[in-house]
Amino acid sequence: MKFFKRVLGVSLGVACAVLFYFIALAFQLSFVKGSLTKGFEHIAYSFSKRTSGGDGDFPEIIKESLESTVPGVLEKYWSGVAIDLNTFVDSSWRSFFSIDYGELILLFIIFSILVVFVKSTGKSVSDLKRKKALVIVTWLSILAPLSWHIIFKGHSYIHTHTNFIAWYMPFCLFGFAIIGNALSTSSEYVKKLYYASKRTYKVSFQLGILIILTLWAVQQYDGIVRYEALKSVQKESNLLASTSGFEIYQYDNKLWYFKSNASPTQMRTRFFLHVVPEKNESLPQVRRKYDYANLDFYYRDNLFSLPWWKVQKNDMIVSVALPEYQIKTIKTGQFLGKEIVWEADIKLP
Repeated sequence: MKFFKRVLGVSLGVACAVLFYFIALAFQLSFVKGSLTKGFEHIAYSFSKRTSGGDGDFPEIIKESLESTVPGVLEKYWSGVAIDLNTFVDSSWRSFFSIDYGELILLFIIFSILVVFVKSTGKSVSDLKRKKALVIVTWLSILAPLSWHIIFKGHSYIHTHTNFIAWYMPFCLFGFAIIGNALSTSSEYVKKLYYASKRTYKVSFQLGILIILTLWAVQQYDGIVRYEALKSVQKESNLLASTSGFEIYQYDNKLWYFKSNASPTQMRTRFFLHVVPEKNESLPQVRRKYDYANLDFYYRDNLFSLPWWKVQKNDMIVSVALPEYQIKTIKTGQFLGKEIVWEADIKLP
């Protein structure tokens, strides 16, 4: 009964807060729209624009997002990169050192099972209860990001440059706490096992660490070779455009972007890449009415990995594969919201 009273109290409090906020917002909008009714209409229009659209009349630019499906939107947010260790480990196995959110959620499941079902020595009953409470609240909190991606799927479909943060409100924060708890318990066990083991086992463990470090060093060789290959890319004959500090090259049927001293904002800002073919029939059926292929991307998805000691921290190098068909023109640049930050129109030689 105490639980239901508290849930009811919180729910009524939230409902009242939302209602009062809508009234206050509609009142503010009335000064711009002309009346309180039009203020509420604007709120309803904005809500529809970010969810499923309803019967509203919306610009062509956002109709694609309104027609998107919930599984399609969730797939974007399952496959987004959560942890990218390629910054520290240079390897051709990029996917092995990259963890997307779907894989991260799988890790949270595994560690949740370990925390709840693997008993640790010397821990009290109350400690086990706290661990179970952490696991329960973690998996309840996943409803927060899912509710945003499902209810506001129109907004999530477009704003992939910002909406990954919903996973951390607060689901991933609790998930990392579970992993930390499990690793803390495991480290205590490993430490006891290490000191209680024979000298032979200790030496074997130390050799294992040394082998791992050696393999990591060997993997950097691939990055050095890649760095040397850039000299072939950055030839004047391959330069297509130079604008806003970006140099754009074509080499090996790829488009290469170079930017020195790029700001964190530039690294987060989405690139647009529209490729117009010589023949419209070369495009997939769904893109023919637009007359170009949409290859928009983010820097983090197409970055060109190099050894960390070979490049400056703020150097931006991006490599994007071009379609195999004959290309007439390319329009590329970066946009933030509806504003184009910079752009270049390119006609291939």
